[in-house]
Amino acid sequence: MIRRLGLLAIVAGLGSLAHAQPSQDGGLHVETVSSPAPGSIQVLVSADGKHDKRIGANPKATDFTLWLGGGAAPNLSVARNGGRGKPLTTVILLDESGSYKRGEGAKVALPAIFEYGKDAGTDELALVVFSLDTKAFPVHVGPADFMKDLQSVGARKPGQATSVTIGLTAAIELAQKEGEPGLREVVVFTDAGDEADVDKTVWAAVIAKAKEAGVRISIVLPTDDKKPTGTKHEFWVTTTTNLNRVATETAGSYLTSNDPQQIATALREARTKLKNALVLEAKLCGARSNQPVDVRVEYVPGAKREAWTAGAQLAAAAWAPGSDAPCPSLCKTPCDPWAECIAGTCQARACTSDGACPGGAVCIGGKCDKPCAQACDAWQECKGGSCVARTCAGDESCGPGSTCKDGMCTEPQGKSNLLIWILAGAGALLLVAALFVLLRKKPPPPVVEEPPAPEPLPEAPLVEKPATAVELDPLPETHLVAMGGWATPGERWRLHKRKTVAGGSDDPADGVDLRFGVKQISGRHAQFELFPSGDLWVSDLGSTNGTFVNGRRLKEKERAKLVVGDQIKLSQNLILVVERPGSSATDDEPAPAPAVETGAPAEAAPAKKPKPKTKFDPGNR
Repeated sequence: MIRRLGLLAIVAGLGSLAHAQPSQDGGLHVETVSSPAPGSIQVLVSADGKHDKRIGANPKATDFTLWLGGGAAPNLSVARNGGRGKPLTTVILLDESGSYKRGEGAKVALPAIFEYGKDAGTDELALVVFSLDTKAFPVHVGPADFMKDLQSVGARKPGQATSVTIGLTAAIELAQKEGEPGLREVVVFTDAGDEADVDKTVWAAVIAKAKEAGVRISIVLPTDDKKPTGTKHEFWVTTTTNLNRVATETAGSYLTSNDPQQIATALREARTKLKNALVLEAKLCGARSNQPVDVRVEYVPGAKREAWTAGAQLAAAAWAPGSDAPCPSLCKTPCDPWAECIAGTCQARACTSDGACPGGAVCIGGKCDKPCAQACDAWQECKGGSCVARTCAGDESCGPGSTCKDGMCTEPQGKSNLLIWILAGAGALLLVAALFVLLRKKPPPPVVEEPPAPEPLPEAPLVEKPATAVELDPLPETHLVAMGGWATPGERWRLHKRKTVAGGSDDPADGVDLRFGVKQISGRHAQFELFPSGDLWVSDLGSTNGTFVNGRRLKEKERAKLVVGDQIKLSQNLILVVERPGSSATDDEPAPAPAVETGAPAEAAPAKKPKPKTKFDPGNR
C-alpha cells in the first residue's frame, strides 16, 4: 500500500519499459512510447547530461536509430519536444469533494495551481473539476482566462462523493483532443477520497488510455498520513496505490506536499524536462494489430554507438495497412547472433559477462566474441572462435598440470615414463595376488546332516515400506512486487529463505540475496525475515538513504512487522509491496502504525498457529 510522506517526493515514471532485469540504459532513457496515429510510433527519450549536451538543441535524425524488433523504423524524424513549434497542453484535474475542497483544496491546491499556471506563456491550460461527475472548462492559450475559470470553482457546491477514475478519463480525453502528441499532460489535485471504482480493471483501462494517447499524468496529494473523512480505509489505500501506479507508468510525477510553492516548483521542473525530451517519430513496421512491439533507441553519430536505451515496449500499436511489413535492416547481410547492426555495419555487442552474449558467444574485453565449436581445456580460453592459451598471472589460474610462463598458461605435460612403469608394476602384482587366491586348493567342507524342512507358513502379503522423507517447516509463498521507482511495475521477487538480505553489493562476502543496481541503495540495505507461521519482518541494516515501511523510516537495526499489501521503500528509488497468493490487503486491516521490535531475537517473532509438517519439496521454495 502507499503511505504519503511528510516531505516532497517525486517518483519519476518508467514509461512502458518491458525488461525485468536491472536497467541497461546507456545514457538514454525511454520516457514514453505511444502510437498517436494509425501506422505511426512516437518515443520520448531523455538523455544524461553528457550526451544531452553532445546532441544539442537541433538533433539530427541521421545520428539516431529507432529499432522496432530486429529492424530500423523508416522515415525517422528527431526533434526537441519543446522546439517543434507546438504548445504544451496541461489539463488540471481538481477534486471537488467536500473533504478536499474545504481543506487542502482551498489552502494548497488553488495557490499551487495559480503559481504553476501564471508563467505558462503560450502554452495551453484547461481545468476539469470532478466528483461523481465532471465539468470541463474551455482550453485557454496563456494563463489569463484560465485564472478566471480557477476563481469560479470556489462558488461551486462540493460533491457528495468522488470517483478519481471518472475524473481521469475526462481529463485524458480533453488532453488527447486538444493537445499535440508528446505534449499532453494531466496534473491531478486530490486527497484520494475515492468512493467508487476500486476494481483493478478500471484503473488498468485508465492507464492504457493514457499511454496510448501519450498523456503524462502527475499526482499531487497532501502529506497528512490519514484517510479523508467519510472514506473507507480500503478505498483510500487502493486509490493511493493506483494513483502512484498511474504516475509511474505514464512517466509523470508523484508529489506529496502541503507547500504550494514547492508543488509549483516541482511541476515546473517536470514541465521543463518534458519539453527538453527528444521526440523520435517514425513509420510503424514489423507490427501486428493489437500486439506489443519491442522498441530500442541508439545514438550513433559518425557510425559509432555512443548511447542507447534499454528495451522498451509499445503495448498496442495503432495499426494501419503496411504496418506489419518487416522493418528494413541497416546492414546488407545478417549479423551473427553475438553482433548487432550499428549504423550499417555489424559490430560486436557490448557485454559484462558471458551470459549477456547470445548464441554461445563469450564476453572478452567488454565485447561479445565468436564462440568456439567445442569446450576449451582448463588452461585455454575461447578467443575469435578458437581455443588459445589463457593469459595468467600465476600457476593457480592455469588449472591442473599447467604452469604460467611469460604470462601464458602452458599445455599440461603427460605422465613420466617412471610413473607409468611404477603403475604397471603395481598392477601386475595385484593381478598375481588375485590369481593365487582364486587357484589355491581349499579343504572340502565337513558333511552336516540337514534337519527336516519345517512346514511352510502361510505367505504374508507384501507391504512396501513407505519411503522416509525429511520433514521441514514450509515457508508460505510470499513475494515482493515492484510498484514503481527503479524497477518495472509488476516485477516480483519470491522470498524463499528464512532470512533474505537486499542491497546493491555484488561482493559474495556481503551475502546479498536480492541485488538492486541502484546507487542510492546501500550494499547491505535491509533484511527480510519470513517464518513458517507466515509472519514477515523487515529491518534496516544501517543503510545511508533509509528503509521506509508505509511511509515511516525505520531506525538502524529496527524490525517492523509486515502484512500483505504493506509498502516498503528502499531509499526513495525502489517501491515494493508485499503479496501472497490468496491474500489481499483487505483481508488484514493494517494497523495505524507498523509493529516495531528493536531488541528481540529473530526466533522470538510472534507466530501464528503452527502449520503441520510437510515433506521436503525439491522444487523452487
